[in-house]
Amino acid sequence: MALNRNIIQKDKNFWKQHKIKIASSLIAVFIWFLVVTKDSYEYKTTIPIEISQENPNFVITSSVPTKAHIILQGTGRNLFSYMLFREGRLRLDVEWSSGTQIIRPTAEDIYRQGNAKKLTIRQFLGPDSIQIKIEKLLTKNIPVRNNISLKPQAGYKIIGDIIVEPESVRVQGPESAVAELDSIDTQTLLLENLKFPIQDDFSLKSPENKHVTLLDTRVTIAAEIQRLLEKVIDQVPISVKYLPQNLEATIQPPFLSVKVQGGEQSIYPLDANDIYAFVEYRPGLDSMLTDVPVQIEPIPGVKFRDIDSERVKITFIRNPDQ
Repeated sequence: MALNRNIIQKDKNFWKQHKIKIASSLIAVFIWFLVVTKDSYEYKTTIPIEISQENPNFVITSSVPTKAHIILQGTGRNLFSYMLFREGRLRLDVEWSSGTQIIRPTAEDIYRQGNAKKLTIRQFLGPDSIQIKIEKLLTKNIPVRNNISLKPQAGYKIIGDIIVEPESVRVQGPESAVAELDSIDTQTLLLENLKFPIQDDFSLKSPENKHVTLLDTRVTIAAEIQRLLEKVIDQVPISVKYLPQNLEATIQPPFLSVKVQGGEQSIYPLDANDIYAFVEYRPGLDSMLTDVPVQIEPIPGVKFRDIDSERVKITFIRNPDQ
């Protein structure tokens, strides 16, 4: 406590001894500032470059410099204000049409506001010219290319197709750059050990061209995943497809058995009446045919294996009533 009292006492003594000198110094600095800021000075600086008026139907594809170099002249006070607020811009008047144009900016293209209006543009240093390339802005739907790989767990399988929604997304950019795009890629990802249906959102990769914008940034990937099941179905009837009405056909053997494989929701309820096995009739066939191949109408998500009667014998009998 005694030490703190000594420090406080010393601070008070210092202020009493030097307060006149401190006050005099502050007054001198203030007077110097008033005198100096009334003098005229030159100041070399940069100002940002901006387009005077945008056009939503076109886009600039060339590289445009971001700063212009100038020399300003004015009082110290106004220059100091400019340093704080930077109230100056070089505005480019662009003719909005496809093609290339050369703009040669001058001091007259510099826009000033606030205290910057009190300054004189002593010299415009550059850039002397700016090349502007303009293209029509195009919005187009581009197909999505899926790079999401789905790997079910052992004993499971993907039923049907992997769904990508939407199938195409909107991009916007220069007409020439958009015309070169044939697809937009999803992120590359491997999802393993899947046991259940999946439906999730995934991000898309932005086009490499920096002038092309991806308006739709995500897609939904969906797939039906089921436990793999197989069973043998007996007594599947065999029919003759395209048989004329004036003919009857006898098939030997008239039935077949087949092993079916697929997702449990598809295989479990499947029976012989759901399977269409057939041979095709063609005009000009003999009254008896042997070794005729049997076909089975495809069923989505179902594989047919181990058909016991892949070929049959057919006898044709003309119907006397026809």
